[in-house]
Amino acid sequence: MLQSIGRFVMGLLLGILIGAGGVWWLMSSGAADFMLRTSHYVQDLERRVEEFGEQRAQLARQLEDMEGRLGKMADSYEALERRFRSLAESTPPAADSAPKPAPPPASTPPATTNGAQQGEL
Repeated sequence: MLQSIGRFVMGLLLGILIGAGGVWWLMSSGAADFMLRTSHYVQDLERRVEEFGEQRAQLARQLEDMEGRLGKMADSYEALERRFRSLAESTPPAADSAPKPAPPPASTPPATTNGAQQGEL
């Protein structure tokens, strides 16, 4: 019984040493990198990173396009503002800007007893 416990402990220690040596060899030789690269999860992450890179490039192009459009709009607004100012400067200011009231009518027709105006049947 004591002999079987000793064999078990020796096997356990030998397994730990061989496992640690195998992990050290995998890390130092680059085989672990190959194993990780072929992993499904790593390939999925690489695909996502490429997609995000493409989306980023597309958004950068859209941003540049929008900046160009905003620049054109600002230029057209400035041109419109200059045109408005030149028109405002070229027209003389009116003496009285308030509209004049309309003259009152000459005479109002007299009302009849039944509420109808003259000339209506």
